[in-house]
Amino acid sequence: MDGLRCHSHSSPGLARNRPAEVTVVDERTLEAFPAPARLVPEQHAIERAEALALSQAVAALPLTFREVLILRELEELSYKEIARIADIPIGTVMSRLARARALLAHSPLLRTVGESAAGGTR
Repeated sequence: MDGLRCHSHSSPGLARNRPAEVTVVDERTLEAFPAPARLVPEQHAIERAEALALSQAVAALPLTFREVLILRELEELSYKEIARIADIPIGTVMSRLARARALLAHSPLLRTVGESAAGGTR
């Protein structure tokens, strides 16, 4: 097979968003991109343990810190949107986020997982 070829379509909307020229992708081009990493069972177990520990550490945060952290990091809301939802000033959003992140950084739950993954002891 010569490779994959991408052609622009006849639809005016699609043509605007696609290059006019033909692009040929051959094996040498594909070799330039690294193959996706495959997880070995140990890596998968470590990632699962880390995700569980993070979830537990977030759940252990006081509600006021957990609320703004989840709205910012998981829901990807702006500080202004969080302030409106939580009915607090933007400065309070910022200080609660900083405090929540500091609490997570010093969480014994996360430290234990990190040490285990590095081969340390509990």
